[in-house]
Amino acid sequence: MKFKVVFLMELAKFRSQWTWSILLSSLFPLSFLFFLKSARPTAALYAVSGGLIFSLVLNAVLAMSQELAYLKEGGALDYYRTLSVSEINILAAMLARSILFTLPSLITIAVFSSYAFGMFILLHPFWSLMVLGMGLISLSGLGTCLGLGLPNSRTVNIGSQAIYLIIVFCSPVFVSQAALLPGFRQLSYLLPTTYLAEALRTSMSVPILTMNNFYIPLSLLALFCPVSIALAYRSMSRIGK
Repeated sequence: MKFKVVFLMELAKFRSQWTWSILLSSLFPLSFLFFLKSARPTAALYAVSGGLIFSLVLNAVLAMSQELAYLKEGGALDYYRTLSVSEINILAAMLARSILFTLPSLITIAVFSSYAFGMFILLHPFWSLMVLGMGLISLSGLGTCLGLGLPNSRTVNIGSQAIYLIIVFCSPVFVSQAALLPGFRQLSYLLPTTYLAEALRTSMSVPILTMNNFYIPLSLLALFCPVSIALAYRSMSRIGK
């Protein structure tokens, strides 16, 4: 019941700006795909999967960190505590709102890619959606730590944008891992987006019976999820103490 109350409060805050939120989370991936309409199939696969991941990272890291920074500065988190709402319920409500706001941009990118590239990206819908969901969870902890750990919203705004660019462009999201610079290639092994990208591309392009390269990155991505949840919970618990 408390989760429902917080979730509805989260939605109410965005009732006047949800269209802009969805538009901005779709704008860059769609513009990137537009210029690659004539790309060969392999490049198209990287472009489409990269566009999906770009939109997901935007909501899980950039939007969540900045929203939490404003909530902390405005005293909204303290208000939630007066309602006896636990940290888990607050995190779950914000994660559910992020998922809800991510879905329209993912669907937009999927429809555009089907039209522009003739590529039906949900070859295995269950696996693709599971990978995206795990990716959102694995990244939301980082967004929470940035939003609550940095001193003010200005610092969060700068820091989240820097981290956002690092985890997207220092991992094989739009290019193969072999195409990364040597230093970035080593760094990419520490980023969840590396395993998210590999698992997503495999689920979009390989028949289910030959997905041997799918389960290893999926398992590694799964390892980031409890770590992300633990970091997020710890960050929430330290506020107000």
